[in-house]
Amino acid sequence: MPTDEGFWVETAAQQRVWVQLIGPGESPVVIEDGRRLVVVGVIADPVATGKRSRDARIIDAGYILRVRYDDVAAG
Repeated sequence: MPTDEGFWVETAAQQRVWVQLIGPGESPVVIEDGRRLVVVGVIADPVATGKRSRDARIIDAGYILRVRYDDVAAG
């Protein structure tokens, strides 16, 4: 799915995490449902980073993974 701001991922331990894309540009890969990804990012508090969302799950999780657009690769 094309994405401009972020997407949900599920870890190998079946934990759902919001990946917040940051920085200028667009992700160089197309993110498809069920695809394995490699991301490098920083764990952050969504409220402290200014993340405003209508999706309460992001705030309720207590953290997000902030990833630069060019630090996303499809495996």
